[in-house]
This record gives sequence, C-alpha cells and structure tokens, in this order.
Amino acid sequence: MGTVILSILVLGFLIFFHELGHYVAARTASVRVHELSLGFGPRIAGWEKNGIAYSVRLLPLGGYVRMAGETPEDADDPNSFTKKPLRSRLGVIAAGPVANLVLAVVLFFLVYGVVGVQVLADDTATVGRVLAGTPAAAAGLQAGDRIQAVDGQPISTWMDLVTVISAHPGKTMDLTVVRNGQVIHLEATPQHRNGEGFLGISARTRSLREPPWTAAWHSLVLTAQMAVALLVGLVAIFHTGLGGVTGPVGITEMIGEASRMGLANLLFLAGALSAQLALFNLIPVPALDGSRLAFLILEGIRGRPVDQQKENMVHFIGFALLMLLMIVVTYRDIFRLIPG
Repeated sequence: MGTVILSILVLGFLIFFHELGHYVAARTASVRVHELSLGFGPRIAGWEKNGIAYSVRLLPLGGYVRMAGETPEDADDPNSFTKKPLRSRLGVIAAGPVANLVLAVVLFFLVYGVVGVQVLADDTATVGRVLAGTPAAAAGLQAGDRIQAVDGQPISTWMDLVTVISAHPGKTMDLTVVRNGQVIHLEATPQHRNGEGFLGISARTRSLREPPWTAAWHSLVLTAQMAVALLVGLVAIFHTGLGGVTGPVGITEMIGEASRMGLANLLFLAGALSAQLALFNLIPVPALDGSRLAFLILEGIRGRPVDQQKENMVHFIGFALLMLLMIVVTYRDIFRLIPG
C-alpha cells in the first residue's frame, strides 16, 4: 500500500507540474481559465478562487486545464483560448511539456549536485543491499557477501555479475559466495523482469556530489539522452510490439524499487519519468499536446483554423484509444506479476 501511495504522489506531482505549465502560460496570455484539475473522473476535493475551480479527481493518472473557447458555448469570449494570437496558443500548449523538461533538469541536478550520484565503492561483485521479497532474499544473500562465481563461471566485477544474471531469467543458479572469509554456496533463481533476469541486489556504493556547473551540465545532457531513448523506444515498438511498454502497474513497481534503493534513485527515476512524460506528450497523437500543436501549425500554414468540432472529435477518439491502450498494458503488467 505504501508503494501505491508513493507512486500516486510521484506521478501526481509530475502531472501537476505539467498542468501548472499550461495554467501559468494561459494566465500569462490572459486566457480565461475555468478549471485546473489533477486527475480525471469524479471530483473528490476542490475549491474555487477568482472564478477558477481547482479540483482533485478520482483517477490521478492525468489532469487538465479547462479554458474558455474549448467548447462552442464560450467561443466568443474575448479572453477565450481561440481568440488569442497563434503564437500565444502555441505557447500555452507547449508550456506543459516544457515544464516537465525543466522539472527533469531540476530533479537530475538534485541527484548530481545535492544528494549525490551513487557510484561503485569498489570494482568487486560485493553485495551492498538485498531487497526484501526478491530471489536474492529468498536465497539467503546478505549485504557484504562477495560473489566469486555463478555456476562455476568466475565473477571479477559487478558488471560481470549483472551480465550473467540478466542473461538467465528463470534459471536456478549456483552462487559461490565469500562471507566473513568463508566460502559458501547458495542457489538463486532470477525473476523475469522486462525480458531480463532480476535478482534483487545492489552493489556497494558511495555518494559523489558534483560542483554546481558540472551537475547542471550533466542534468541537461541526461535530459537530452532521455529524449533519444524515448524516440528509440517508440521506433522499437513497430518491430517488437508493446513488449517494452510499461503501464501504471509497472511504473508503480519501478517507483517502489527506486524508493527502497534510496532518495537518489527515486529522484533519478522521477526525473526520467518527467522527461519522458514531456516528450511523449509532444508526439502528434490525437489527445496529446503534440496533436494540438500540429493543428495549430496547420492553422498557421492554411491561414485559418481547423473546424473546432472536427478537431474535438479527433481528440476524443485519440483519448479513447489511449485509454484502451492503457487498459491493455495494465492488464499485461498485472498478468506478468502473477506467480507461475
């Protein structure tokens, strides 16, 4: 339950920052805002101030800013979204993804420059931590154990161990372990985790903080690398299907693991999710910010807007398809977690 609550808080924070970007840009452009909502579905809490409704809704995996001009009823409002110059509307829509990119840079900076990057304490395959409820814990591995061999294959470095474990999901392995100067043998069976073996151990690490300018540069570079990684992943979907796509259940699992590994890991994962949320929203798929930007760019090229009812219908269909995709991916993630 604690992992679920933490995941809701992390994802809710990332989504809130995204919608806050739209909200601030809309207010800056003097667009009338009716509502700022975190989540979809029935309203569970909220208040109203200066004519704007602020609400929290039942389903936290989303959010929206409802502006004047998005429905025909108030399309003639001089402060509606549709009455603003094209550049202002482009700025309002782009502000959400930009906010998430800025947040990613800030979170990565906190990791590199404040909390500290976790680096290997040494180059041996020495266990620093064992996660509860994992194959490593079931096998009896302990912090401080040094793994010398796996199935008789010598292990010299931590990367040697990661390579062997990752390549053998579901295979029972004999681990030769040095514990307090004594050699013992343990059996462990790595779990399947996104097609790779997962044992549930982490290396011995130490915290390394970088100077502010170095940390800022690394944060920018890492955010750019996240963009490339997302694009590569999207291309891979066309070849491998949805096998590498993770839904809310999978993300919850990742957040839980990151929190157990320490604050730096949790901040790093939150930064990666924020960057990917920004870039995913820029994809020109109906219902995403990228699609709305595409319609605005098309308006600039044509010199006149696309019929609003037609555009709304495209976004509605796109939203329905995205919800269907989320259901499919969530079902697959749950099925994957069922033992056997």
